[in-house]
Amino acid sequence: MNWIEDNLYSEWENIDSYEFSHTSKACLKSKSYLGNDRYWESFKKSYSDLILENQKNDGSWPTAKNFHGDSDIFRTALMIDALLTF
Repeated sequence: MNWIEDNLYSEWENIDSYEFSHTSKACLKSKSYLGNDRYWESFKKSYSDLILENQKNDGSWPTAKNFHGDSDIFRTALMIDALLTF
């Protein structure tokens, strides 16, 4: 978890939507596993504005760091999945 916290991205171009979706869940679950919300709070602080600022008018998110299988629909599904943790 320390590595995740130390490597949170601050620019949209570095976001891998697939990684982002899984990181959101890991940080959220760390609250119950580790007994504190340090990682979850770091994640929320780093990404809540970044997510909203980069959402396009049609509700999707632009391509950032490309990953295998990336598409507008899949990327948007992953971002919505991550937002469910908020």
